[in-house]
Amino acid sequence: MASDVVARVDLVPLTRADEWLTAALETDAAVMRDLGGPLDPAEVPGLHGRRVEAIEAGNTWYFTIRLGTEGPPVGTICLWDDDHHDQRGGSEAGWMILPEYQGRGMARAAVRQLIEMARADGRWGDIHAYPNETNDASNALARSAGFTLVGTVDVEFRGHRLRSNDWVVRTSEPGAPS
Repeated sequence: MASDVVARVDLVPLTRADEWLTAALETDAAVMRDLGGPLDPAEVPGLHGRRVEAIEAGNTWYFTIRLGTEGPPVGTICLWDDDHHDQRGGSEAGWMILPEYQGRGMARAAVRQLIEMARADGRWGDIHAYPNETNDASNALARSAGFTLVGTVDVEFRGHRLRSNDWVVRTSEPGAPS
């Protein structure tokens, strides 16, 4: 619905206080359907802690996606060094949206913002995304956010082998489509 499209989201660095959001997203069977299934709730504190430590070390960007500056968190988006290929200077992006906020354009706005931030920063190289071939929503999002499909790859994620589409945004090319 056009009335549900969000004009503005803000990316706010993930903090220890956002552990509830990690749990809400990654223990949800629907959110994790194409990623091998939900995370065991007992694993959430360790996973969340490692993410915050990676942010503090400066080698990962991990953000909550919020509705405006003071709005509620609706999901997460991240960028880290791409460990699926032997590329130099490449990175990988990933995103998740709480089920009640999906389909409203928030993820697309967040992905576009992340791409522009990465271009401005200059250290991330080309940005890849690897949604499972079965994840129609994330594949459509990658396409609409300016990624180009370059093939398929097998990706390991939490002990699961996933057949994924390899989407890329060349950061040397200006601007993603609107």
